[in-house]
Amino acid sequence: IADRSECPAYGGLVLRPQEGLLPIGRDPISGLWEFAHLSSGKPARRGPDGKLVIESDTGIVFILLAGGAFKMGETKQPGAPNYYDPAADEGPVHEVTLDPCFIAKFELTEGQWLHFTGERHVGVSGISPTSGPDPYLQPVKQVSWLEAREFLLHMGLDLPTEAQWEFAARAGTNTKWWTGSQSVSLQGAANIGDRTAALSGWPAPGGGYERGIEDGYVFDSPIGCFPPNAFGLHDVAGNVSEWCLDTFTAYSEPFRPGTGERIAPAESLTRVIRGGDWYENAWFARSAKRVISPIDYRHHKLGLRAARRVDSE
Repeated sequence: IADRSECPAYGGLVLRPQEGLLPIGRDPISGLWEFAHLSSGKPARRGPDGKLVIESDTGIVFILLAGGAFKMGETKQPGAPNYYDPAADEGPVHEVTLDPCFIAKFELTEGQWLHFTGERHVGVSGISPTSGPDPYLQPVKQVSWLEAREFLLHMGLDLPTEAQWEFAARAGTNTKWWTGSQSVSLQGAANIGDRTAALSGWPAPGGGYERGIEDGYVFDSPIGCFPPNAFGLHDVAGNVSEWCLDTFTAYSEPFRPGTGERIAPAESLTRVIRGGDWYENAWFARSAKRVISPIDYRHHKLGLRAARRVDSE
């Protein structure tokens, strides 16, 4: 990793052994190092093509992100980077510089939840709609922010901050979605509320379905069904929306250096949801889209993605 000629993305980062993580090599497309989280399941293995083979009992896979500066948010100024006609709470565009961090390649699965807690979650029981043949490869759902945080902290992990999440989701892009500036670019790359859902007769969301896209799923899809972004993350647009660590607050508020976490009153009872989901249209799956939610909120289209700090000492 520290060899700039071999791993230029890391800029000479010296990484000491990380407790509980097993290096499993570099992703053949992104070139970024990936790590198996040992206490959440069996280490992922690589197939002949170098890509990961994910099974029901596979643990969390983390991607080591180098961090750095990026433009967060969206602007109303045509022709500027990160342009869109954003919601009032998505601007102004501002620069955030992040330290290296680990973020999960996939959304947390029902199987990983079962492995650690020993309990089936409601998403496995059939209460929550699903679209996959193996319930343990589905993203875990119906988890509140409080439950998600407790689960992750017990494993020495946490939720990503909004800044970490958006940095990872954009993967170096400044377009509306990591796939491009037009919603049609999500075709074949994301599970959102689309023509498939419309044809099923499932009730439409308030914004209507994205009828120019057909992803083949009415509800959530198994993790990793759609291509990853340039950093190797799957389903950062669509499938299930994801909790972030931060209190929902204006971008004018200060943030913590290194993580980008917004500094807000500790007693706040709201947090941020990101990424869009299988029910909503493409507008909700934009990289900058923010949704406010109470910390005890649960829904069958809401899940989580794990993050972890880099141990430096």
